Amino acid sequence: MIGLLLALSLTFGEPEIPSTRCHFTSVCATSGKCDDMGGMCGTTSQASCQASFRCAVMGSCKWVTGKAACYGDDPGKCAADQSPCRFYGNCKAGKPGLHYCQATMDGCRKSEVCRAEGRCAAKRAYDGSLWCRASPKGCRESLDCKRRGNCVMSRDGESCDHDPRACADSYECREFGSCQSNGGMCAFLENSDCRQSRKCSTYGLCEYNYQYCDPNDRSCARTACVPANKEPCTGSEVCTRFGACQRNTNRCSTVAVTPTCVTKVVKVKSISASTTQPDWSGISLSASNLIDGRYDSSWAPAPDVVAPHRLRIELVAAAKVAGIRIAPGFHRIDPNEGILAHASGTPRGVAIYANGTVQDVFELRRNIQWQSLLIAPVDTQVIELEIFDSIVGQRFDHYAVTELEVLACE
Repeated sequence: MIGLLLALSLTFGEPEIPSTRCHFTSVCATSGKCDDMGGMCGTTSQASCQASFRCAVMGSCKWVTGKAACYGDDPGKCAADQSPCRFYGNCKAGKPGLHYCQATMDGCRKSEVCRAEGRCAAKRAYDGSLWCRASPKGCRESLDCKRRGNCVMSRDGESCDHDPRACADSYECREFGSCQSNGGMCAFLENSDCRQSRKCSTYGLCEYNYQYCDPNDRSCARTACVPANKEPCTGSEVCTRFGACQRNTNRCSTVAVTPTCVTKVVKVKSISASTTQPDWSGISLSASNLIDGRYDSSWAPAPDVVAPHRLRIELVAAAKVAGIRIAPGFHRIDPNEGILAHASGTPRGVAIYANGTVQDVFELRRNIQWQSLLIAPVDTQVIELEIFDSIVGQRFDHYAVTELEVLACE
């Protein structure tokens, strides 16, 4: 599903599709260098510029033949209803070039970066241009303050910084046990932190552990909340609802040890969801986006439908299914809002069903692009996922999922 490009075509005509090899790279996302130029990523299409962060933030959306970067020269890109102004406070057209739309005092106060990140004041950079930067009042009233304890202005005035006093009342404390200030961030440092969070009540992760690594993930965490040594999972939501009452390494599971096999990705015939958010800004958020192989499209549930939500996945043929790989959160570029990575939150709790029975339950880690959720191999052609918990993002309170793959034994 090429939702992004369809949306762009409404304004700019039928664009060229950026190269898939360069598509999911930082230079593509930020600068529009999304096209394969004989072994390197560059810009050879208008679509690449239109899909860049530079276009969304500064209105630099124009590709010029022979140029290596995207430029801006259209004052309409800096208008009040456009992304640079609405979301980033860049409401005034400047000189044509890489940094075209520039901030205004009124634009910063009314922008999304003010509401979400406390960047409510227009301040001059070294080159004389205006940018939205932090203000004391903006930091105190921002979502980052309420959710993550970033409530005071940094010394350089660029952004909102950590306030040690804000951790105990933050979203991070309630959800994850990050209730104490440590090294410039809210963190969990002892058993009491884990026990007062939803990690304990929902997932049975009630004791603090240092130097922890989950074998089901491709990266390790230095600290984690883990099941208690005595009656580790009893009383948790995953135990009472899904039967995940046994300690499996450092999580609560339906089995004490997960059998493994050499896996491969198998083909999916169809996928459907119990709820889907209607098209937003001309972009589809349907369940089919989960298997389109693209990172600029996602599925999202309708924000007014309360979890749990269901995904039904039918394979082309029956297989010995051993789990899934999932890319949670937004990993796409929106022409109206810029990069939405993690902006709408991610699913946090996922139960995998096969043949009508819960196979296992998982808590998803944050800020991990791909996660493998392995179950005891089961013969089936249909699996279902129940998403029963989510993490709020910077701007929206519901979640999204970018891609999904089904793993089976070879």
